[in-house]
Amino acid sequence: MARGGGSIDWQGKTLGGRFEVGKQLGRGGMAIIYHALDTLLERDVAIKILRSDRDGGEEHRDRLYREARAIARLNHPHIVTVHDVGMVGDIIYIVMELLEGADVAELLEIEGRLSLPLALEIGRQVASALAAAHAKDIVHRDIKPENLFVVGSISGAIAKLLDFSVAKIPHAKGRKKLTQSGSVFGTPHYMAPEQIRADPVGQQADIYALGTVLFEIVTGEPPYDAPTPLQLFEMHVTAPVPDLDDRIPDAPDGLAELVSAMLAKSPEDRPQGALVVGQRLSALLDDVLARGHADETQTERLPAIQPPAKAAPAKARPGGLQADRTAEMTPQQIARATAELTRLELPEATTMRPGARVEAPGAVKEHPTFAPSLTPGNDES
Repeated sequence: MARGGGSIDWQGKTLGGRFEVGKQLGRGGMAIIYHALDTLLERDVAIKILRSDRDGGEEHRDRLYREARAIARLNHPHIVTVHDVGMVGDIIYIVMELLEGADVAELLEIEGRLSLPLALEIGRQVASALAAAHAKDIVHRDIKPENLFVVGSISGAIAKLLDFSVAKIPHAKGRKKLTQSGSVFGTPHYMAPEQIRADPVGQQADIYALGTVLFEIVTGEPPYDAPTPLQLFEMHVTAPVPDLDDRIPDAPDGLAELVSAMLAKSPEDRPQGALVVGQRLSALLDDVLARGHADETQTERLPAIQPPAKAAPAKARPGGLQADRTAEMTPQQIARATAELTRLELPEATTMRPGARVEAPGAVKEHPTFAPSLTPGNDES
C-alpha cells in the first residue's frame, strides 16, 4: 500500500474498492479533497484524504475521526453532511456530501455586498447551525465567509456551515485532549477578543464571528481592517464597535443594534445564544420582505454555477449532483428563502480563495478553503 494520502495523486484511482476518485477540489494543510463517485450508492461525493506527508501521524488521524463523528452527530440541514469515515491501510479518509454553489467569500468578490434579504437569510440559517452545534458543546471557532457555502434549490438559497477543523469538540472520557490550553485559533478578521487573548473560548466567540460576517456581507467591508494580524488583534480588543447604520443608511431598524451587540468586547454583553440571534434575524428578514425591499443591482436569483467535473465521466449514473439535501422546509421558510442572488457567471464552484488562519498571535499561514471543507479538528476542554 502506497503511503501518504497527500504524497500521491489519487485522481483516477479507486479508494477502498468503492470510491472512484476524480479531480482534486482543494488542498489544505492536513488533507486533500477530491470529487469522487460512490460506486455502491451511485452518488457523487466529496472525499477528504489525510495528508500523511505532514507531521502528526496518529494525532492527525485521531483528530479526523473525532471531528467526523462530532459533525455526523449534528445532522443539521445547514451543516455539511458527513457520510462516512474510514481507513485503508495507513490512509484515512472522510466522505461528505458534494455541494454545488459558491462560498460567501466568492459572492462578496463578485457583488461587493449582498442584498439585505439574502444576507439576513444566510445569517439566520448559520445561526440555526451554530445553535445546533452549541447544544452539543461544539464551538466552531472559525466562522468566516469562506466557511459559509450557499447552494441553490427550488425553495431558495440554502446556507451550509463548513470546516470544523479548529472546532472545540468535547473529548471522550478516557481520551487525551488534542489542544493545549492557551492555544489560539481563528482567522484575524473574525476573531473574538477572548480568542485573541487565549482566554477560555465558548459559544459567544462564534456569535462575535457571525457578527463580523453579518457586518461584512451587509456593508461589503469587515468591521475592522488593518495591514497586519497584530494590528487587527488590537482593533478587535480595543477599537470602538463601528456603527453599521453609518455605512448602510437603508439598513432595517434593529439590525445595527443587533450586530453591535454581537460585536461587544465582553462575551457577557453579547446576545445569549445563537438561537436568540437567529430569532432576531428572522424577525428582521420578515420585516424587510414585508416592506417589499428591492435592490436594483440584485434580483434575488441564485447564480448559475457549473457543477464540478464528474469523478468518472465515462460511467453513466442517474440523478446527477444533488444541490439541496436539506430537511423539508415550512411554507414560512420557503417564503423567506425567495431571497437569492442574480444569475451570474462564476468561476468553477470548487475553486475557493485562500484565507489566512492564525494558530498563535502573529503567526500566520495560508490555509486554502474549499467546499465542502472539513479538516482535522482540535479538541479543547
